[in-house]
Amino acid sequence: MTLQVLDCTLRDGGYYNSWDFGIDLINDYLKAMSAISVDYVELGFRSLDTTGFKGGCAYTTDSFIKKLDIPSELKLGVMINASEILNHRKRQASTLSQLFKPSSKSPLTLVRIVCHMHEFESSLSLKDFFYLIWLILCYPFRTLRLIAKEESEDDNIFNINLLKDISNQGIDSFSRYIFGRNISKIRNINKIYSWSEFQNLERSFNYAIRKDSNIKIFACQFYINYPAYFSSVVQDIDELLGYAPHKVLVNGKEYIVDNNIDYQLGVSLRYNKVFKYKREDNGSSTIVLGSYLIGETNNLLGVIQGLDNVVFKGHPAIHISTIKAYLLKGIQTTNEDIYDLFPNAAIVVGAASGTLLEAVACGASVIVVAQKEGLITNPLVDFGKGKIWDIVFSEIELKIKYRELLVFRENNQDEINTIADWYKDNFFVEPTVENISKVFELE
Repeated sequence: MTLQVLDCTLRDGGYYNSWDFGIDLINDYLKAMSAISVDYVELGFRSLDTTGFKGGCAYTTDSFIKKLDIPSELKLGVMINASEILNHRKRQASTLSQLFKPSSKSPLTLVRIVCHMHEFESSLSLKDFFYLIWLILCYPFRTLRLIAKEESEDDNIFNINLLKDISNQGIDSFSRYIFGRNISKIRNINKIYSWSEFQNLERSFNYAIRKDSNIKIFACQFYINYPAYFSSVVQDIDELLGYAPHKVLVNGKEYIVDNNIDYQLGVSLRYNKVFKYKREDNGSSTIVLGSYLIGETNNLLGVIQGLDNVVFKGHPAIHISTIKAYLLKGIQTTNEDIYDLFPNAAIVVGAASGTLLEAVACGASVIVVAQKEGLITNPLVDFGKGKIWDIVFSEIELKIKYRELLVFRENNQDEINTIADWYKDNFFVEPTVENISKVFELE
């Protein structure tokens, strides 16, 4: 088994600049990808939609590709939205002929088709469509058969939550189940490596695969998790009910669960810089890292208002325009890589962000800003609390903990390094060739 690497930086990164990359920049990028032996580069989208301004990588036409200096060993790909085809059902053939030349005349080797869940339903076969309708109609009645005779308070709680489950079930889960059924019928598939947060979508898919095939499912939880997100943990009961994956690959030793599920270490290229980072003397800035939750970010910015020399980096999934403008007044904003910011940090402050754990693993002192109402989404564990990290709920607490952590760091640098090493060793796996080959069972 060989591993093929697809890089989609230009296509995915184009959301930030409307895919308007210069030819020289693209050429330099292609050379870099070739130098590190990437197999495929997804240059951008292929599209007929000309509304609004978009750069060349939004269309990635053959004529545009011809302007590029493409290394001979590099294979090129594009992505197309399924809606481009689905919205032209009566002339799909002509639409495809406008988008693509025959493979013998095309510079492309790979075309990826992506669809939203509602588009996925639109692309179902007639047989699958009717089966989907049958599932939607039958599911409530089949579930009601599980109603318990109310002989105790536990029975009452069970029944209430069972009824809530019926109302929360969506068409996307049924569609995912059908998708799994169809995948299970394809010959020569013996393994599936799938990103996993173990939500309803994945449970439905897993159930279909395990019910109708011998395909092994490897659930890849290659991310920093939070203790509050207990639903991502695969339990023994999930195996009993038939929708657990065969193996769960996690980001570090701390995430391995002590039960009968086969939990093993995974590996993620995303956290490679944790192992490359060289610790330096701490700087003088307060580095503030935003969350993917807008409410948490707005609360965070409110709490840090009394701090000086603040540099704010928002979460890449959240556009800065969605943050309350007055909270950013007088605060420097940046798009720098977090690993370039850590050396400048006296303290790193954040909320509901896995980057806080990365900061601790790199030896930075961290303060988690939380709200007393609701779940506390803190990726750190108790080890090192009050020494390298702490948690606050108000501006006053922040100032107190800020001073305490700086004093501890000044007097206990060796212990700070020991704690940082513990987090690095227990929450991450270095993405070496050996580790990657072991995780993905490559020869």
